[in-house]
Amino acid sequence: MIYKFLTLLFALSMTSCAIFHPSLATIINNIDGSTVKLTNVDNTFTCTAFSINEQRGYYMTAAHCLSEGPVTIDGHNAQIIIQDDSLDIAVLRAESFRQALPHRYLSIDLGMPVASYGYGYGLKQPIVKTSRVSQPQLYVEDQLWTVLDSPFVEGMSGGPIVDESGRVMGVVQVSDSVTGGYHAFGLIYIATWRYWER
Repeated sequence: MIYKFLTLLFALSMTSCAIFHPSLATIINNIDGSTVKLTNVDNTFTCTAFSINEQRGYYMTAAHCLSEGPVTIDGHNAQIIIQDDSLDIAVLRAESFRQALPHRYLSIDLGMPVASYGYGYGLKQPIVKTSRVSQPQLYVEDQLWTVLDSPFVEGMSGGPIVDESGRVMGVVQVSDSVTGGYHAFGLIYIATWRYWER
């Protein structure tokens, strides 16, 4: 399976936190409690998902992470609430109630620092990467992406991309092979906002 990744990159270890923001360690702790490894029932592939509504058990991920069949979250079977393959985004529900990440409703600016988080290479411990926005808007085959200046890691698909305040800007979706050499992520689409915890 060709993994499509979406978002911003963080330094490979938390020792890089200082280059992002003084409060990044706190942000990472919050993300860590809200982000989960997404696996199929056979445990033959790994993606990432993150909580968007703790009370209802809603999680967001990339739609292509569902291409290998039913998936589990924290050992619980996940129900598909939304799956939009054209936008590569999905909302799932599971009997796992983690703290929801907040959504960023503001614009995304050139040069702003961002971070991506996910279970790269199927590791037990997540990978955090820092990056900067190198192009806020890029259209590829009528699809809108935000471009970063660093690459993604296989397995991070579906993971959150956050700003300096820990607010979700997008989802790790596409690799540079999809965008023609760019490291890009997709934005959170309006159709999914009603599922977010407020």
